[in-house]
Amino acid sequence: METLLVTVVDNINGENTDDGVELVIYAYDEQSQAFRVIFKTPIGPYVYPANTVDFEHQIVYYASARPDETYDNLYSCDLKTGNVQRLTDGKNAFNDLLFVDGTLYANVAREFYTTCQPARFDLDSQTFTYRNEADDDTWHHSFSYDDYADEFLILTCSDAEMRTHRVAAETHIRPKTISLIDATFENVTPLFFTEDFEICLTRRLNENTILMTTEPQMVSGKRTLKGLDITSQEVENVAIPGIQQVHMFYPSLDGNTLYFVGQAEGKTIWNVYRYALDTQELTQLTFPKQPDRIIDIQITHQPCGPDFSHGCCVLEDEGLKK
Repeated sequence: METLLVTVVDNINGENTDDGVELVIYAYDEQSQAFRVIFKTPIGPYVYPANTVDFEHQIVYYASARPDETYDNLYSCDLKTGNVQRLTDGKNAFNDLLFVDGTLYANVAREFYTTCQPARFDLDSQTFTYRNEADDDTWHHSFSYDDYADEFLILTCSDAEMRTHRVAAETHIRPKTISLIDATFENVTPLFFTEDFEICLTRRLNENTILMTTEPQMVSGKRTLKGLDITSQEVENVAIPGIQQVHMFYPSLDGNTLYFVGQAEGKTIWNVYRYALDTQELTQLTFPKQPDRIIDIQITHQPCGPDFSHGCCVLEDEGLKK
């Protein structure tokens, strides 16, 4: 079953971050054609709220921190009971969390390390197995599961190369490689390399196409959606009528429907849209209330989807103290 999830962060007092922020996870209910909140909790002020959901067991996994912590740890919450567990007790920085075939994966930088790398989390021993524990040079970005290849899609670059004079002062473009990596983390298949533009995000659209958001240089402003033909290695812009910028996106497995966070022409507000590539039909998906910040969008494929029967799981501040 395909489920669209959107992560947002809202100001608790509705105006600013003075009273803290809360993570809100929305699932799109195809039956009612509306977003419904499935999880809400206060999070630490320094946290990037990476999260994923095991729908079979109705458990959400998310990064958070206690109010006095400036680093992340991994938490779980039973959506039916509200029971919270802190699964790690270290100093981490999470970029991505994925739940695939009953296994929890993370893209995470652990204590004393700079770069994030893929890791598999054992829920019994509550420990990570990293791709390469000795590697603190390779940055891993845009960690996603590629259902076409039955492997992970990953974007990598070198920390040392990023800091060279050529990159830092001349090109301002980090040379990056898009690759497939299997679930053991041992077998890597490079698909595309470039230093002609900055790649921000990658996702597989169909058997032979990868979509990516790009910028001319590092942090240079407006993002452009591009399509990569894996076989020919040709890259072309993908324009969406009425949209001036696509910040993040996730394609459906039908190879035609694209869900994305973007800005309409002449607007400054970011919204979530659904776009059909064949008919160019564009639909804005509305929230019960406009989020303060849209953080992430993802599609999961699991045997079952959200169970809306028990309503939204809302945690209070004490959820972080457990």
